[in-house]
Amino acid sequence: MKLLSLLSLLILFTFACSKDLTTSKNIVYYYCSSHKWTKEESKIAYILYTDILKINKDEQAIKEKTSDWGNYVKVRCKNTTGCTSDLNIYNSAEEAVARRNEMFDIYKNSEKYQIEKVEFK
Repeated sequence: MKLLSLLSLLILFTFACSKDLTTSKNIVYYYCSSHKWTKEESKIAYILYTDILKINKDEQAIKEKTSDWGNYVKVRCKNTTGCTSDLNIYNSAEEAVARRNEMFDIYKNSEKYQIEKVEFK
C-alpha cells in the first residue's frame, strides 16, 4: 500500500512538473519601443519604451498587442517625421533586459534624445 501511494505521488509530481515546463515554453517576454521614422536630423528625437512584460506565445495575442502598441504610439508621437511602434519579443526575461539595455546605450545622449518610459499593458 505504501509503495502504491509513493508511486502515485511520483506520477502526480512528474505530471505537475511537466505541465509547468510546457506552460513556461508558451510564454515570451517583450518590451515596446518607439523612435522616429527617419534618420533625418532634428533638434531632438523622442523615444518611448515600456517595462518588460510577459505574453503568451500565441500569434493572435502578439498581433493584438502589436496593434494596441501602434495605436498607443500614434496618440503620443512627438517626432515630426513620425514614429515606429516596435514590439520586441524574446524567449527569456534576461535576453529582453539585455536588449533593452542596448537600446538605452544607443539613446543615452540627452542632447539628441529624450527617452521616456510609458505605462502600457
